[in-house]
Amino acid sequence: MWGPWATLGFGALIGVAFIILQSLTILVFLALTGDLSLAELADPEGAGLLASNGLLLVVATLVTAPVIVALIVLFAWARRGLPVLDYLGWRALSRADWMRWLALTLLFVVIMDGVTWLSGRSLIPDFLRETYTTAGVTPLFWLAVAVAAPLSEELFFRGFIFRGLSESRLGPWGAIVFAALVWR
Repeated sequence: MWGPWATLGFGALIGVAFIILQSLTILVFLALTGDLSLAELADPEGAGLLASNGLLLVVATLVTAPVIVALIVLFAWARRGLPVLDYLGWRALSRADWMRWLALTLLFVVIMDGVTWLSGRSLIPDFLRETYTTAGVTPLFWLAVAVAAPLSEELFFRGFIFRGLSESRLGPWGAIVFAALVWR
């Protein structure tokens, strides 16, 4: 058992690992592709070009996500007392629950896309269109943005951080409010 400070400390270590891995990936990517020099990267316009580079997004996500997931699992295992999957909130859903959540998700997407369309905005943001067209390997793009990134994010925030803080004096509601205020 550990308290909220251990959760936040291990969470900070995971965050630092994420930043270091992303930074190293960008540097190696730039060295191998020659897309931008470090001087161009320091320029806001150059950094903007890099931010919408789909291939870099794919590579950085697929390099970083497995390491982050491994660290989350390692720290959850080190906590002891609960099996890792229980600590991270991974429970099997019944078929009825799957169907209910799928229906609610589809309804939400239809409503939000309808609101976006009625407001005259594009359903696909320019950033997503640009990263998709520059990704190079479409299946790896979808693996990165639809599997790897959401998996690592959900395990970190809604698994590791939420569970650790919800067992403190904050309780579940305090953990939700804390996470919403800090990571908004």
